[in-house]
Amino acid sequence: MMKTTFLVPFLAMLIACSGVNKPMTDAQREAVKKEATVVIKNVFDILSLGNDEKRLANCENSSDFSFTLTDGVFSYDELKSYISQALQDAEKETFETKSEKYIVIDPACFTYIWKGKIAIYLKSGKTITFNDYYSTWTFRKLAGSWKMVNGHESSKEPARIDTI
Repeated sequence: MMKTTFLVPFLAMLIACSGVNKPMTDAQREAVKKEATVVIKNVFDILSLGNDEKRLANCENSSDFSFTLTDGVFSYDELKSYISQALQDAEKETFETKSEKYIVIDPACFTYIWKGKIAIYLKSGKTITFNDYYSTWTFRKLAGSWKMVNGHESSKEPARIDTI
């Protein structure tokens, strides 16, 4: 009895884990990258508007979601609260891409890496500028829709606030 109790789950695991992962073809990678470029353009379009309600539209609202900033690691709900407080005075943002890279992981997952300059325009007329800002976002496709499941953002230098 003891041998059977161990043997059945062990055989089930062997069968489940014995599948061969086939590498993606160049055409499959290009198809995912084409979709990914549309997703990323949409993310930057939403961020540039400075609309708190839409900022999380491309994020997966699940227990898998996490986002890391210099202030901590946030769940979806924690990030939503953080954004509403930290960016409440923001009117819009502009982005200047210095470098970017798409990493296709599989047909339903990609990572986007971005380095650039961000300017956050405040309602007071001041501007916060990050000259070397870094973002890494991982998206997965669920039910035909791409959603960010993990993100990390940081800056090389402290933000500069223009007083003009």
